[in-house]
Amino acid sequence: VTSTSATANSVAVGQVSSGTLVINGSLFSNSLSVGVGAGIGGTVTFSGATLQNQGLLSVGGNGVGTLSLLHGSATSTGTVYIGEGATGNGSLTLDNSSTLVTAGTIFVGYGASAAPSGGGGRGDLKILAGSTVDSGRAVLGEGTGTEGDALISGAGSRWTVAAGTVIGNAGVSTLTVTGGGKLLSETTTVIANLSSASGSQVTLSRLGSALETGQLVVGNEG
Repeated sequence: VTSTSATANSVAVGQVSSGTLVINGSLFSNSLSVGVGAGIGGTVTFSGATLQNQGLLSVGGNGVGTLSLLHGSATSTGTVYIGEGATGNGSLTLDNSSTLVTAGTIFVGYGASAAPSGGGGRGDLKILAGSTVDSGRAVLGEGTGTEGDALISGAGSRWTVAAGTVIGNAGVSTLTVTGGGKLLSETTTVIANLSSASGSQVTLSRLGSALETGQLVVGNEG
C-alpha cells in the first residue's frame, strides 16, 4: 500500500503460506494478525506509515511473525500479542521515532504449550532510536514455558505502562534498558511473579537509562 489508505475488516499475513506486506500509506483494520499458521512466516512493515487497528493485534500467532514500524505510528484498541500461540514466535520492532499506543495489554510471549515437554510462545519487543510505546498493561512471559524479551534502547526511547508491568509472569523473561531508554510503570512492576519465572531479570545500562515505578516487587514467588 503506497501513499494512500486501505481499509479492511481483518488482515492476516502468513496464514496458509508465507507472506509479506509493506505499507507506505495508511491501514485501517479491525484486526491484524502476522504469522498465523503453524510454521508459516509473515512480515509486515510500516515505513513512514500509519496503522489504526480497532481490535486484535497478533504477531506470531502459531507461526513466525515480524512487524516493523520504521518512522511509523500505530494505534490499537485491543490486546497486543507478540508470540501468541504455543508455537508462535513474534517480533515487534519500533525504530526511528515510531509510536505504538494501546489501552490494552501488551503480552510478549503468551501461549503455553499443553504438551508434557512444555514450551510456549516466544516474543521479542524492541523500542529503538527515540520510539515510544504506551500501553494499559505489560506482561512478558505470560504462560509457563513462554519467553518474553524486551529492549528499550536510545535517548528518548520509552515504554509507559499505566496499570502494571510483569517481567516474567510464569515464563522466564528479560527486560534490557540501555542508552538512555526508560520504562515508566505507573503502578507496580513485578519481576519473576511465579516460581516458574525464576531467573527473569531487568538490566539497566549506560547513563540516563531508567526504570521508574510506583512499587517494585522482585521474586513474588519466583
